[in-house]
Amino acid sequence: MLRLGRASLVIFYQPRVPVSSRPFFSYCQSTIFTTTRSPPHRALSTMTAPQDDLFNYTSGRWVYNDALRHKERKVTFDVDGLCRLAAESVNKSLTDVVRLSKLAEGGFNRSFVITLRGGRQMVARVPYPVTVPDYYAVASEVATIEYLRSCGIPAPEVYGYSADSNNAAGSSYILMDFVQGSKLSDVWPSLSDQDVISIIHQLTQLESQMMSLSFPAGGSLYFTRDLEKISPGLGIQLEDKRFCVGPDTKLALWYGRTQLGVNRGPYHSAEEALAAAAHKEIAYLKRFGQPLLPLRRERRPSYKFEPQSPSDHIENLEQYLNITSSLVPRDPALSRFCIRHPDLQPNNVFVSWSPDSGCNVVSLFDFQHTSILPMFLLAGIPQRFQNHADSVSQSMTCSRRRC
Repeated sequence: MLRLGRASLVIFYQPRVPVSSRPFFSYCQSTIFTTTRSPPHRALSTMTAPQDDLFNYTSGRWVYNDALRHKERKVTFDVDGLCRLAAESVNKSLTDVVRLSKLAEGGFNRSFVITLRGGRQMVARVPYPVTVPDYYAVASEVATIEYLRSCGIPAPEVYGYSADSNNAAGSSYILMDFVQGSKLSDVWPSLSDQDVISIIHQLTQLESQMMSLSFPAGGSLYFTRDLEKISPGLGIQLEDKRFCVGPDTKLALWYGRTQLGVNRGPYHSAEEALAAAAHKEIAYLKRFGQPLLPLRRERRPSYKFEPQSPSDHIENLEQYLNITSSLVPRDPALSRFCIRHPDLQPNNVFVSWSPDSGCNVVSLFDFQHTSILPMFLLAGIPQRFQNHADSVSQSMTCSRRRC
């Protein structure tokens, strides 16, 4: 059983993977459904493959609230319309599309591979209805990819996108290059120690390169034209006027909180960035808060196993707001607004390998929900690359008995 996301998801089939002594990668499988065009000039809607498989979540089931979780991830779109948009993004026509395949289903998007005559392929990503923030998520991801590509960061080329559903597909979408390579998670068990060191060194360099970029404010990155459509005058422009910093798309600021009209950026100072989450939760508790048992069971005896009043949490958050200025480092360099990949894990790293050049990073993928924040809030080792079981880490930890 493999558990994913906020709710327990059961995968009834899990492929066997090679045993590896390296502890910090997980593996998952994706179910592929294909619609093939035959003869090539016919529309995809005439194919015998069930289109419901393209619209519905088919990669597993949840232990509870299964029907609701699937409903949240059902996204219906015009298949021919999406294929037409994909073809036109590379100066082709619908008749040049020969195949559409479901590639993967993640926590927030469904991805498809669209194959054109001659073998050219591209990826179409369609967000689920449950994906937040609506419009901002797609608009920011595309602008982030384009900006980082202009700065030399390897990322897929974007051919076309729409941040809303006012298009031929009837859904927001991103069309991007199908990266030739392998996911790092797929090749990890077979890598030599030298290849592992090389990959980690390359990722460190890319992280350093991204975090060396400075921004005039905190939040998330957008094309100026896109942000002006929905929030006129809100963005803070970069030197390259095509881009601006606007509302932060970090999931925690939006998930279950979209109805709140709170400040999500752009942030003009590190203290403002620190305070945003607290103000958001206070607004939520005042409007929707109900007495609940503390989530952490060890805290429940302190409340005599009685539900905790929302006012208790509000008071704690207000006390936190009183000290936010003291949490900002004195060194201004640590408060500089910068950017990094929001989920740098092996499934989002594509690599190539050859006997001559070894293993090389060819692209980073999935920049959805990327934030621009003060460096002291972004710095750290990506969770999937942390390894606290090695001898060096253990030598730096003393037991309570010895200390």
